[in-house]
Amino acid sequence: MKRTYITSNKLAAFLLCASAASCCANSVIDTVSAWNGTTVAYFGLPNTATYGQTITAPFSDPLLTSFSFELDLPATDTFKAYVFAWNGTSATGSPLYTSPVTSTLGTGFQLFTINTGPVPLAPGGSYVLFVSATEVPTSSGVGYAGIRLDTDAYSGGNFVFLNNGTDSSQWTTTPWSTVFASSDDLAFKATFVPAPEPSAFSLCLIGSAATLFARFRRSRLSLPTRVHQR
Repeated sequence: MKRTYITSNKLAAFLLCASAASCCANSVIDTVSAWNGTTVAYFGLPNTATYGQTITAPFSDPLLTSFSFELDLPATDTFKAYVFAWNGTSATGSPLYTSPVTSTLGTGFQLFTINTGPVPLAPGGSYVLFVSATEVPTSSGVGYAGIRLDTDAYSGGNFVFLNNGTDSSQWTTTPWSTVFASSDDLAFKATFVPAPEPSAFSLCLIGSAATLFARFRRSRLSLPTRVHQR
């Protein structure tokens, strides 16, 4: 029976490639899977223009790539989605992400997913993900959002909202309402990936190259010696 041996070079290449592949893992916060259909209203103008969820960025996966809310909005409604840092009472700083204008279908609850692309967050930092009609004032103000009432489904944040109408400056100057803060979260998802490690794939290539070089060296050593005759 032919035996297969794993050389140290092969093992090193495998471990290096495994390290590089590990950067493809991700973290997902998901309260939608346990959502019981409870709703909160009314989202939209002229009053409650902004609904959000605060989060804590994972330590291992600090790049936000998407977030989703369960929303039931009229077909005439439009809104934008945003990511800001959170100081405990309000959004702070400049937007880390702003979506294009999003239109609704008016067909009951839908899981609206906002593909943010890689938004770098500080590991363990506080942020708010939110949707708002403030900058696209065509909302009828009769929308609903899915919410987990009286259940702390996610300990890293909570549902927040702001009655800011068409005034976007209030996002960073006015305390948001946290009346649900003790136990309630939106029905939401957020997906994160690790920060890229430039050296990981380089190490994988180096390991593979080392294996190939070792094979080449062995093949050279195994070539028959040519005897020169006079």
